[in-house]
Amino acid sequence: MIYPKEINWYPIPFFRLLVPLIFGIFISIYFDIINYVLFAIIPLFIFSVISAHKLKLFKWRWAFGIGLNLFLFCFGYLITYFSLETRWNSHFCNSKLFNESKELYVKGVVNNQPVKKSTIKTEILVQSIGISNDSMSSCNGKLLLYFDNSRDNLKLSYGDQFVARLKIKKTIPSKNVFDFDYSKYLFFQNIHYQSFVKSDQWLLLANNKGNFFWHIMYQWRDQLVDILRNHLKGINELTVAEALIIGYRDEIPQEILQAYVSTGAMHVLSVSGLHVGIVAILLERIFRTNNIKWKKIMALITVICIWMFALLSGASSSVLRAAVMFSILIFGKNYSFNINMYNILAFSAFILLIFRPFFFFDIGFQLSYLGLIGIMFFQPKLEKLWLPKNRIIWNCWQFTTAGFAAQLATMPISIYHFHQFPTYFWLSGLIVIPAATGILFVGITLFVVHFIPYIGWLVGYILDLLLWITNNCLFFIQSLPGSLLNNIWFTIPQTILFYLALITIILGISLNRYRFLQVSIVLLILGILPFSLRAIKEVNQKNLIVHLLRHGNEIDFVSGKKSYTLVIDSSYEKSGMFSIKNCRSYYGVTEEFPIENCDRSIINYKPPFVLFENKLVFLGNTYLKNSIDCDIAILYDKFNFDETSKIHCQNILLHPTLQKNIREKCLAYYDDHTNIIDIEKLGTTIIDLK
Repeated sequence: MIYPKEINWYPIPFFRLLVPLIFGIFISIYFDIINYVLFAIIPLFIFSVISAHKLKLFKWRWAFGIGLNLFLFCFGYLITYFSLETRWNSHFCNSKLFNESKELYVKGVVNNQPVKKSTIKTEILVQSIGISNDSMSSCNGKLLLYFDNSRDNLKLSYGDQFVARLKIKKTIPSKNVFDFDYSKYLFFQNIHYQSFVKSDQWLLLANNKGNFFWHIMYQWRDQLVDILRNHLKGINELTVAEALIIGYRDEIPQEILQAYVSTGAMHVLSVSGLHVGIVAILLERIFRTNNIKWKKIMALITVICIWMFALLSGASSSVLRAAVMFSILIFGKNYSFNINMYNILAFSAFILLIFRPFFFFDIGFQLSYLGLIGIMFFQPKLEKLWLPKNRIIWNCWQFTTAGFAAQLATMPISIYHFHQFPTYFWLSGLIVIPAATGILFVGITLFVVHFIPYIGWLVGYILDLLLWITNNCLFFIQSLPGSLLNNIWFTIPQTILFYLALITIILGISLNRYRFLQVSIVLLILGILPFSLRAIKEVNQKNLIVHLLRHGNEIDFVSGKKSYTLVIDSSYEKSGMFSIKNCRSYYGVTEEFPIENCDRSIINYKPPFVLFENKLVFLGNTYLKNSIDCDIAILYDKFNFDETSKIHCQNILLHPTLQKNIREKCLAYYDDHTNIIDIEKLGTTIIDLK
């Protein structure tokens, strides 16, 4: 057998262009080398142009390759560097009037569809700021605002212009490693500041001051939501339809979210490449014609409809990727272009990253491209493992292999972000992909015929029935034993090792070189090894964990895989519970017990002391009258002391609920022999008790 010695990169030139661009985007976020890049980019461009003219000479090809790659690296660095709006002189944070400690007057326009809950959350485009309403200075930038909605009668919509008096605060990164870092997410949305607006602090000035096109899009979206609400009465069916058909996800019940997450069907609840693909196939069949003249016109209409759907559903990174790809495919098919799917995929990423370089850090963008690469490469090979003759079984087998192929490519990064894996993803795929196709088709039909008596009702009933069946099938799959594997924590090195293993598998299959497959096995073993080491560590661990929460106070005493929990104040928000669960998951806790009900031979709790693993922990919440000796002191809420009473211990933990003046007093009073830990600054604190 003759093995190919190398992969043929000629049909996929945009992949070679994409790699240095992505490298430049990544480096721009974490390293400040702007002066070197500005100095080098013009000479590199000139060098690339000159060497391009010499390509006829083989000896100059290496020069052109080096020059072009370095130029694209610098180009990726620059577009990312200047995409950060806080670097613009016109951004409001760079105004002489801007001051975080003082109230400012801000005039702006609502830039998205506000999310209405206990408060109304919306993104605004700042137009001007000032120290008074009469002395406003023009500027720009995005600002995240939370409007007081205690009376539940506040109405805001896209394009509303208003002026508000408020204090602008910088979004603060989470100090808790187990929290979802919302400020990091906002950073890549170019939102760096936020504020809360009371009902008497703002005044509506005008309506419809936003972009006319987006105003029309949001109006259409609201009308489509109203149509669905008129025909779907069940909250579960309605919210799934809103999410699946038009990308409106703000009101989905938690039980529905959990069912879709646990079964690996979450991608269906956000309009993605799957939905765009279904719409593209439906449109292509509707506008199919054999007339050569009309064929090109129908192709143009199909592409316009695809982009209208993409924009109407929110224009996420995965949707835009699919829209670009299907546009090229449709035009290529009708104009007889030679198309390589890998090149189209790389081209779509190249174009999107040039205009929106922060897309690269979007988990939806990463999963979308990795999933499609997995389907394109692995599915054809998996399909050949079994060739059923029955058409229905063959279609089911295609859905199954597509699911396996996508999961193979996305599993490492998905587990890294979400720490769980749905074991029945292949079963849910057999249901949700055909169901999503039917729901989209019936939903679009409902939008067209909703006003026709009886027909509109009938279509709405069919849609409601499809949604009910889909939801209940997923509830059933969720109830199966072992439907979701939890507490899987990948580190960044592990994730890299698994993707290196995947790359070597691809190279081994492409080149028929089994040596690559041997290397992949070694990489997989290296990636799995930390799990064994962590399991050994978890069995023998003895930890004290004091959680950082916005409100409330909860402490875990961890022994092996058991946690003995002391809830001092349970008034923390939902995000606090998320943080606590993630922390326990990271440390492998599988059993939780209230400290009050535990055997005293294991942990002895007698307020204000806890004896655990031969360590005496003092819980300070009142005025300290006498000096005490202990191993660890946790000071919170109403704790106070004077110079005649002192805590003698190795570690003093200052909880965020401790009053500010007492915290400063503790920091100043206790000498260097005591390790003082300010939880508010350092985040959730873990102390090894061994």
